[in-house]
Amino acid sequence: MCRMLSLIGNLTPHALSSYEKLVGALVSSAYYDPYAAKIFGEKGSSHKHGWGRATVYLSTGKASYAITKHMHPVYVMKPDPIPFSSMDDDFFRPFLIDMIHVRAASPETPINLFNVQPFEFVTKSGGRLIIAHNGSVDKEAIVSELNGSISREVAEKHSDTFILGQALSQNVGEELDINAIRTYKQYVKSALNLILILMNDSSVQVAFGSYFTNSEHDQYYRLYLRNDGQSIIVSSSTAIDFYYDERGSQDWIPVKNGEFYTMKIAYRDGKARIADISKHIL
Repeated sequence: MCRMLSLIGNLTPHALSSYEKLVGALVSSAYYDPYAAKIFGEKGSSHKHGWGRATVYLSTGKASYAITKHMHPVYVMKPDPIPFSSMDDDFFRPFLIDMIHVRAASPETPINLFNVQPFEFVTKSGGRLIIAHNGSVDKEAIVSELNGSISREVAEKHSDTFILGQALSQNVGEELDINAIRTYKQYVKSALNLILILMNDSSVQVAFGSYFTNSEHDQYYRLYLRNDGQSIIVSSSTAIDFYYDERGSQDWIPVKNGEFYTMKIAYRDGKARIADISKHIL
């Protein structure tokens, strides 16, 4: 299983300060996760099978993005708290979408660089879909649904999240439709906690949410949301509940089981901004 963290929005001093501390909290939760230890035992308390990051920068009429992946545990090769250089900060002050994923591989899942998240796929309309996932889905059932577009040999070499992302990319067009996500609810084994980024020519869309099948594991699978009007931060539970030193003074809202949010960020017609945010029930 895995832990995730994401920031979407303008880089206000408050957001920067909070996010820097949150990245540290994510690293600590990857080293030892009390919730994971309770469910999977002490051997499953560490998220040690690599980590990855996807970062999208949006400024007036311009966009850039980067994805990096590492096989070292995140607590050995720690990420930079703020994912941009001083030049970016001084000259662009970008709207930022940042996603960090730390992996704990499920049993019998290949452990290699190609299975480190986030994954990137090309959609049927030519956009780019980036996915980070916590939980497990029925990989074999999804492969069967794809009607031979992924061979059994390829499926064996990749994780269930990779197969899920491949399937989603074939269903997603210009819009990040919640129905495309809802289709895969039936294949959930443990959880469908997702952070998705869809990039097209004129906009970037983000979706995130939580769905899990075992209410006894609510503490582990819970996502937290904070929206200060300038930026939105989404975090897996462990970082907030155990390692974030401002948790008592922040307005963190638990994302309810089955709740998903979608938002569109426009950037072609001026300064990047969240143009629409909607809440859905999966």
